[in-house]
Amino acid sequence: MRRWVPAGVSSSLRARAISLPVSAVAGVATSAMIINGRSPHVYGFAMLIGTIFLLLPFADLGLGASVVDAFAVGKSTDAVRVLAASLKALLYISAILVILAGGITVTVGWNRLLGIPIEFPEVDSVVLICIAIFATSLPFGLGQRLLLGLGKNHLAVWISCVSPIGTLLVAGVGLWAAFLPGLSVAVAFPTGLLIGSILAFAVGLRLVPISFAEVAKLTKNATLRDIKKLHRLALPMLVVTLSLPIAFQSDRFILAHQSTPHELALYALAAQLYNPMWAVASTAALPLWPTFRSRMLESIRATRSEWLRAIALFSGLSVLLGTALIVGGPLISDIVGSGQVQLSAPLMVVFALFLVVQCLHLPSGMFLMDAGGLRFQAVCVLVMLMVNLPLSWILAAPYGTAGPVMASIIAVFCCQLIPGIWRTRATLITAVNLGKS
Repeated sequence: MRRWVPAGVSSSLRARAISLPVSAVAGVATSAMIINGRSPHVYGFAMLIGTIFLLLPFADLGLGASVVDAFAVGKSTDAVRVLAASLKALLYISAILVILAGGITVTVGWNRLLGIPIEFPEVDSVVLICIAIFATSLPFGLGQRLLLGLGKNHLAVWISCVSPIGTLLVAGVGLWAAFLPGLSVAVAFPTGLLIGSILAFAVGLRLVPISFAEVAKLTKNATLRDIKKLHRLALPMLVVTLSLPIAFQSDRFILAHQSTPHELALYALAAQLYNPMWAVASTAALPLWPTFRSRMLESIRATRSEWLRAIALFSGLSVLLGTALIVGGPLISDIVGSGQVQLSAPLMVVFALFLVVQCLHLPSGMFLMDAGGLRFQAVCVLVMLMVNLPLSWILAAPYGTAGPVMASIIAVFCCQLIPGIWRTRATLITAVNLGKS
């Protein structure tokens, strides 16, 4: 009997639903520990320093896409060569990051750049250490992409719990043993990330299977020509990775200029409720990427059926998550906002509609992950960005918090959802006409 739910989606959905609260509890516990063990001011500055790597979501330059694609459709030996070339490229990127961080340390200084008072003289060394640890984690970060390409995304999701738990343990031991004085506790955050990345990488290599020594040898022998071959997937993926945060994270800045502090506070609280819902849906969709890529080599009709089932599945999931937002948003804001920041049902309906549009695009977005599909998506995302930013600016003044979200709904629907469905159908029809079954 054919499974109605696409392979890997249900296991990833379960893993994310369970791991998300575990990660949240570990994160809250770490925050409480630093606040109580140091002070709220130290906590704020430590978070700023310790999570500075979040400003670099594009640090892998899209190379992870090449690894996923290689292991989803290629032979094991060819895929390992792609992994080795990607590792070598990321080693270069890691070295450049550390050199740039060192240059800022000895010239401008991180106190001035981050706005941290000079009463914390350890800032320069702590930031440099944090960036060095993050740079070390970059090559190992391919482990999650390796697991995804192997069809084991649920393992990557489970392993992702290790990072916040590792952060909690490092911070706890550091505060208890007093070997992380002042802002030095910030190193716990990139250290937790490094621990999780190493574990994912080790599990991925074991599943290939290949030893670390063999990978190290292949990485050492990888040439510049091998690295250049990766740009077919890496470059458009980099464009997408750069553009999406700009499109959706700029809402706060637009509201700060075009609206009131109260509307900005409403957006911040609503976004905190929206983000976990989106994380569940987007994580559940990731297994579709290698599934579609491998299935296209076997049967076009089966791939089409899988794509249609995925659209139906994520339609239902988006309605379920959106309803939770509409019902839970006002109730949670009563508790968290103490009556000062009240999320209305109409506002949460707008956020729920945005979630629905985003979720409906996920199956097509995961289908279009070959070189041609990624180039198409990169163009669509750039157009979406150019539509979303000015429209958000225009709608923010009259509609407040809802304005930028309404702009995002229109932009994603017109520039991603509809073009994505059209391109996917066209690709499937072309494949059938070429005689593939």
